[in-house]
Amino acid sequence: MKRKMLTKIMSLVVTTAIVMSCSGFVFADETEEPDVTEPTEETEVFEEPEVIDEPEGVDESEIVDEPEPIEEADPVDETEVIDEEAAIEEADAIDETEDDAESEDEFVEERVYEETVVIDDGYDNDYLAEQYIMNAIDPSDQPSYRSYDYGAQLTGGTATAVSYLTPYVRNIANGQRTSTDITIPSTTLSYSFTASDLGMANLNDDDAAYEAACELVFQDLNTRVVIQTLMRSCPYDMYWYDKTEGTSCIFSTNISSTRVRITNFRFQFAVAEEYQDSAASEPLYNVNSKFGTAISAASTNVQTILDTYAGLDDYRKLQAYKNWICDHVTYNDEAADDSTDTPYGNPWQLIWVFDGDDDTNVVCEGYSKAFQYLCDNSDFICDDIYAISVSGVLYASTVSGRHMWNVVHMEDGNNYLVDVTNCDSDHDLFLV
Repeated sequence: MKRKMLTKIMSLVVTTAIVMSCSGFVFADETEEPDVTEPTEETEVFEEPEVIDEPEGVDESEIVDEPEPIEEADPVDETEVIDEEAAIEEADAIDETEDDAESEDEFVEERVYEETVVIDDGYDNDYLAEQYIMNAIDPSDQPSYRSYDYGAQLTGGTATAVSYLTPYVRNIANGQRTSTDITIPSTTLSYSFTASDLGMANLNDDDAAYEAACELVFQDLNTRVVIQTLMRSCPYDMYWYDKTEGTSCIFSTNISSTRVRITNFRFQFAVAEEYQDSAASEPLYNVNSKFGTAISAASTNVQTILDTYAGLDDYRKLQAYKNWICDHVTYNDEAADDSTDTPYGNPWQLIWVFDGDDDTNVVCEGYSKAFQYLCDNSDFICDDIYAISVSGVLYASTVSGRHMWNVVHMEDGNNYLVDVTNCDSDHDLFLV
């Protein structure tokens, strides 16, 4: 009886244990399953079969907590940044090539306008060159002409052109630039007109559109006034300019179905023969920079001469000037013998006396101008001393002809002849 009873109890305990064990296993499955299957979208992207096949539920909960989706999201963000940068680069490229695209695709016709402006102000190149030299090497650093701001009276495209061209003209004069062919960029000066701007219903008539656009441009940009202003505001800087040939003014006109655009304003200043660079492909629009650079050297040398002899008495100072000139230059026989074919330029100017170049020499005019210039810029003990240059005819046993020399007024009230040219030829014609 007791045995049966014990068997019954044991059977009941085993059955209960089995039921509890089964119900616990089912409970565990029911609680773990949502954690694995709920983020369906993430498991599709970052599916790891090994985790699903794990027989134990503990590892699965750890994997669910891992921030792998966040790490995997980084490449997506980087791709978005790269796409954005590419879009910016593409937009920049469109902006940079907008003009090219319009000219190639939209604009159906391009025309080039050209005119030559010739203005003669009455001053020849020789006079302007002399004044430029005097102004450039003036020890007092004061301009030898009144500088009136003509450009300030201008407006619109005319003012823009003058403002842009002026520094180029000055650089050509001082030897820092050789080309006189100057183009104003479209970012500085350009015009764009629609049909409405031109008073037209459309731009189908290219000829009419071109003429109407040019008329509007010339109302804002007067090329003749541009050249006149340059010649008046910096006259000596244009000693190299050939007024008989003038200036070519050129611009491009692009006509499309929607607008007319005018750009590339180009000014070609003709160069006088004596200042042309014969080695250039277009000598007419290229200046030989030797003249301009020589002036810079001469400016330094002139000041050195004046400082060196500043402490001498008046007579010895004049004598020192004569000796310095004779020591640093010789007579230019080639220029003198070929005066009919040699352009009037450096051999007749004082610049080749002071440039420090042994290969550049002058004729009598250069000698006398150099001596007078030193006298004009000296402080003499006697205020009555001054020098002038005179020209006439030289009569000599060996040679006769046109000549230039100096006359010096001294403290005794008398005038004395100083012929530096002949002093350089061992003739004592100093203060005679």
